[in-house]
Amino acid sequence: WEAIMTECMSLYRTQLLPKMEEERSSFKMMSASATGTGTGTGMSASTASSAGGMMMRRNDELERKLDWVESCHGHLLHYFPYTACYYQSVIEVLLARGALPFESLTGGEDDFGFGVHVQIMDWHKIADAKIERIFEHVLGVKMDGASAFSSREEKDNIINTASDADTNGSGNASIEKDAVSFTSIPPQALLGGMCTSSIDLWLLYIRKRSRDAKRQALLYHSEPTSTIDKTKLTPEGE
Repeated sequence: WEAIMTECMSLYRTQLLPKMEEERSSFKMMSASATGTGTGTGMSASTASSAGGMMMRRNDELERKLDWVESCHGHLLHYFPYTACYYQSVIEVLLARGALPFESLTGGEDDFGFGVHVQIMDWHKIADAKIERIFEHVLGVKMDGASAFSSREEKDNIINTASDADTNGSGNASIEKDAVSFTSIPPQALLGGMCTSSIDLWLLYIRKRSRDAKRQALLYHSEPTSTIDKTKLTPEGE
């Protein structure tokens, strides 16, 4: 597995990541040309959604290779679910796959030189959903900061309900039924996050939340002025 994953991540970092960056650079140049600006105000969300030809396209071969990288991580983590370093690497891959054209693939500074393109496509949503599910599994938290299980009582109720279902007439649970019921309990209920001690995973969680907050701000400020509730503006007009 170590040899497979070394080859997998070597392929990703030396070939696929540069290819993704090249693809995005081409899109940036085309979008700047379409708006007639060299320095670029870029496309607004409405312009991008209406100009179907300017939507960012994904190379099919590149997508298949990225799918292979993901599947390698999935197979390894199925057998070794506590290897936090591989959760970290697959999240990095997913963050890159889900990045909008102006967002950094590797967590560096975003590039607003050509403007912002906030049209979120299906592949962005899929990558984000996978990341959120991984964080719930390994850190026990949702992207809004809430616990994957809202309370300790809810957690205990799930376990107790499954245990009660196993008991026979005398109140004793059979070993076979215990095994069946506890496989139906969500992992978070038993573990509360499998890798909560990993600082690197928490840093990636912060990076994802920061990116989500920035997207929300951009979407809000891209709305027409007439739709903004002026009673919420500060005296400075913010």
